[in-house]
Amino acid sequence: MTAKLCPHCKAPLNEGATVCATCGRDVVPKKKPPSLLGIGCLAIVILIFVVTCSALTSTQPTSTSSQPARHSGNGPPQTDWCKLASQKENSASSAINNDSYQTSYDAAVAGLKDNESCDDEDSNLVNHAFLLSMKALAEHHLSSGDSRTDLNEANALLETCITKPGLYGTHTGASCQTQQQYNIQNQTNWDMGQ
Repeated sequence: MTAKLCPHCKAPLNEGATVCATCGRDVVPKKKPPSLLGIGCLAIVILIFVVTCSALTSTQPTSTSSQPARHSGNGPPQTDWCKLASQKENSASSAINNDSYQTSYDAAVAGLKDNESCDDEDSNLVNHAFLLSMKALAEHHLSSGDSRTDLNEANALLETCITKPGLYGTHTGASCQTQQQYNIQNQTNWDMGQ
């Protein structure tokens, strides 16, 4: 068995040593706390998404029930799945911002299920992209699922959002671009082990 060497002065280390007896430097890397820049970027992305979702749903009627509803002529109100999915994305974003990764994951998965019934093409696209982004970020922190595949799919959806006629050049398109950049930054940090 080869003795471990100090990464700084290359002196042999005693088994289990955390500090080099020769140079006095730490030999066990310390875990870095989350960067304030990353947390600040996440807060900005969440704010942009909330404003975007408000803009997308501002023309839809509101409801005071726990599930948004809309009326289609006569008969009982129908669930507004697009708005419900958007609300779940907001919950997932808030949870991930508070390091509540399981809560974020659960909200994102529930939002993706609700979004399957969203019949507005633009809202469905935006919701799907943002919900999948939140799911991937939560999966990474929970060390479960396939965060890279989900993040790649989210980025492809965000690219569609950025370039889609009707969304291109709008606040919503810009929000999609910001989220895509944030996702890419996170993936780069994952690749670097941060």
